Amino acid sequence: MPKKGKDDLFRLIKSLSKTEKAYFRKFSERHIIGDKNNYLRLFDAIDGQEVYDEKALLKKEKYIRQLPYAKNYLMGSVLRAMQVFYGEHTDEHGQRRVMDNLWFLNKKKLYDLAIREIDKAKTVSWQSITGYGYSDLLRIEESILFVQRDLNRMDEHVKNALKREQELLEDLHLFSRITEYYLKAYSYYAKHGPHSSRTDTRSLKSEIETPLLRLGRQARTFRCRKQLYTALIGYYGLLADGKKMHLYSGKLIALYKSRPDFIRANERLYNSALRSHGAACIYSKEFNEAEQVLKALRKIRPEHPNDQFAMYLRALTLEVDIYWATRAFEKLISMYERRADEMKRNFLDAELHYYYGICTQVAVAYVYTAGYGQALKIINTLFSDPRIKNFSLLENILALLQIICWTELGHEYLYLVKNMKRRMGKNAESYLSIILDHYDKLSRLKDSSRELNRETISRLESLRNQVPFGIFSDYFDIVAWLQSRVSGRNVISILKEKRE
Repeated sequence: MPKKGKDDLFRLIKSLSKTEKAYFRKFSERHIIGDKNNYLRLFDAIDGQEVYDEKALLKKEKYIRQLPYAKNYLMGSVLRAMQVFYGEHTDEHGQRRVMDNLWFLNKKKLYDLAIREIDKAKTVSWQSITGYGYSDLLRIEESILFVQRDLNRMDEHVKNALKREQELLEDLHLFSRITEYYLKAYSYYAKHGPHSSRTDTRSLKSEIETPLLRLGRQARTFRCRKQLYTALIGYYGLLADGKKMHLYSGKLIALYKSRPDFIRANERLYNSALRSHGAACIYSKEFNEAEQVLKALRKIRPEHPNDQFAMYLRALTLEVDIYWATRAFEKLISMYERRADEMKRNFLDAELHYYYGICTQVAVAYVYTAGYGQALKIINTLFSDPRIKNFSLLENILALLQIICWTELGHEYLYLVKNMKRRMGKNAESYLSIILDHYDKLSRLKDSSRELNRETISRLESLRNQVPFGIFSDYFDIVAWLQSRVSGRNVISILKEKRE
């Protein structure tokens, strides 16, 4: 909790990328007047804090007067700077600027210039995903027509513009209904995780799939087809139906490619869809196609710095996912060793959960390939960063990997088990309690551990349908690990058999 005072401004500043912060500083120098730009100094002071501490801020920054006012002003300045920074980032951003221009031209009674702007803006607004501003443009045009008494244009307006508005509103209504089922699927997934049991499938089919496909037959426009395919990808992801995810993500990519103008104006949306298609290829085991998607992602060179980072992130995570799904752990390790410093630089201030997630996967890969010392180096590095405590699942996986590494290296590890039990307390997930009990008993065994391994496997397999254990197993398959200890087989060969 922040020490007195709200941390809204702190969270806003900390959310900014390096490029956004640099732009704000330039914007601030141009737009905030004064011999000493105290607002910029306050920005830097807050940015320098790891945890928001208002008391320390007031003690150190003596120039501050009326801090609540200064924070509100600075908040507004940051938001205004970002409005300019992203002024033409998407169609919707551009349309907002057009509306501001029209307000000013109308105010100055420069009606001919305003009409010219309206004519240019209509097509863009009509074709945008949200239809943003189209009705507002018509209302401004109508107010000008009344002033100018331009009856010919008014007749044209009634015949064409209003008819198109009615078509747009009907289409947006269909778009809204499709979105309703998309959000239902998303909400169900967020609450319950993926489901594939017969009962769940029947229920979800009647609640989501059947009405969604029925609405899909009415979807004619780019807008509605785009939302339909997005909704179906989400729905079949909920059912873990890789083939249908692959089918509709492919249709979405083809739809985008039919509109190069849309891709140019909405590059981030297209790139995100491309990354999702790569994931669908992995789900449906179309690994060669996933490699082609990865190559396509790497060829894209966004102009905006934030989009460059997003593209780097999408390509990197897809590469990791391909290695993970194909059980190419040596390739994953090789990639990490080549790019560890680069990854650390890129993820230093943003998207930490991705960085920690990838590092955890690499640590698992080292364990699977018997590189226990290398795994421990990664684990110790991550544990030295206090922010890892914000990611409890990863923290627990790393703690268990640490126990396994020490076990395999023949070191005393019982105190690690006790520390982990103490940290989790009575609220530990059942699968974690089973695993910790296993290693607690293992430390006391004098004979073969084969029966203990079999017993633990049986207990864990009874939790197979529990979502928390499923998520844990996606990172580290403890059952496959214990099976390798029972059978004497290589764990990677067992994992490959499971994949098939």
